[in-house]
Amino acid sequence: TSFATCFFKGGVCDIFAQTIVERKQKNDLKRTFSFSVFSGGYLGCCQHIIYNIWFTRLLGSKQTLLIAIKKSMVDFCVHVPFLYLPLYYTFENVFLGKGVTTGLKRLYTSQNEFGKPELPKVMSNYASLFPVVHVLNFTYTPKELRISVIACVSLCWLVVLSTVSHR
Repeated sequence: TSFATCFFKGGVCDIFAQTIVERKQKNDLKRTFSFSVFSGGYLGCCQHIIYNIWFTRLLGSKQTLLIAIKKSMVDFCVHVPFLYLPLYYTFENVFLGKGVTTGLKRLYTSQNEFGKPELPKVMSNYASLFPVVHVLNFTYTPKELRISVIACVSLCWLVVLSTVSHR
């Protein structure tokens, strides 16, 4: 169910990004499909393992403000820049036939078509939304509903990620 929900949501967000934000006349359906598959697989399935299992084992299961802040910081400083984003950029570029290194160069180096790494822009957008969401989510939301909360909030985030990574 999580895979299907996030697959659908990822596709809708990418189509919105292409049509409304980027104002494309024709949607790139291969791009939309790759975004949907990644969204379903990683956001729908892997985030449960990361947030509900690994973070709990690493930082504890108590729903206190201190534990929530620690989990949010690990997410922002480790999970997102070194696992989530590299997997997304790699997956998408391989899926679109551009190879593994193309995505990682775009993310981390200035040796790309934009002349600067995309990581600072993506992380600043992420920082404007998710640290607060995660603190609230890890403090107040029951474990079994956390991924659903993240999925709802990430409707906006996925439009931003799709737009930034395809400008």
